[in-house]
Amino acid sequence: FRSGKIVLGLASDRIGGRRAYQVATAFSAAGMLVFVGASTPHLLLVASAVVGFGFGGGTPQITTISVSLFGLRAVGAVMGAILALIGIVGAGGPLVSGLIFDDTGSYLTAFGLGAAVFVLSIWMSRSLAVRSSLENS
Repeated sequence: FRSGKIVLGLASDRIGGRRAYQVATAFSAAGMLVFVGASTPHLLLVASAVVGFGFGGGTPQITTISVSLFGLRAVGAVMGAILALIGIVGAGGPLVSGLIFDDTGSYLTAFGLGAAVFVLSIWMSRSLAVRSSLENS
């Protein structure tokens, strides 16, 4: 969702990449919770928009935070590893969600777990020791 990239990209200049990532991830978690309670197609669209805004706003912050943590010299290797992990987890999410649906007949648990993973990510990101990217260049 491009609006998330624009809005939270601009916000990251003021509040920092880590905080912008946390805000974006909070939007994604909130959207997953809307999915849990969605009872109409309209709410499904709202949930999709909120999750999309969060994903769009959080994705650019991953690079910003990585450079802050590891410096410019390591950004290629670090981003390669991060994107590989994102791909693996991204491919596994729908598989696990499908298995949950097959077992329970509902996606509620899968959406709840998705929200929990986003909240865990916010909590874990609080401990990142972000430094100036120029220190490690």
